[in-house]
Amino acid sequence: MKILALLTASLALAACGRFGTVNQGRVVAFDRAQGLVTLISDSNYRDPAHPRFDRLPPVTIHVPADRNEMGPEPQPGLLLSLDCAHRGAVLFDPATQSLRTLPCDSPEYRNLPSEARRFGDEIRYYYKDPAVALRLMNVTKTVE
Repeated sequence: MKILALLTASLALAACGRFGTVNQGRVVAFDRAQGLVTLISDSNYRDPAHPRFDRLPPVTIHVPADRNEMGPEPQPGLLLSLDCAHRGAVLFDPATQSLRTLPCDSPEYRNLPSEARRFGDEIRYYYKDPAVALRLMNVTKTVE
């Protein structure tokens, strides 16, 4: 009888507590009025020292309904990585929803608007519904 009660209690607890998931990426768009953040996810999340913001398509999420569950508002930018010695500047192109690589010393790169030459903030968020963040942390602006 004790085993049956213990098994029932264990199943009840397992059914109640569905854990969420965490995602991380670089912000390429932020709509404060609608509470939407668009980001390019990190495909190399298991190696935090070497992020690779290249997972497409971009992810758009709603910020937490309770703004106390969110850190500083994210600053968007289209620059995802900058390695002038090897790869060049990797940018997100909103028009084509793809990544572009340009040489750092090219006139095309230098003539881009400022938001295309700026890194977006890196954010980490917790969710159960992939379209809605329950908690959101601005990793770039977090003071240690």
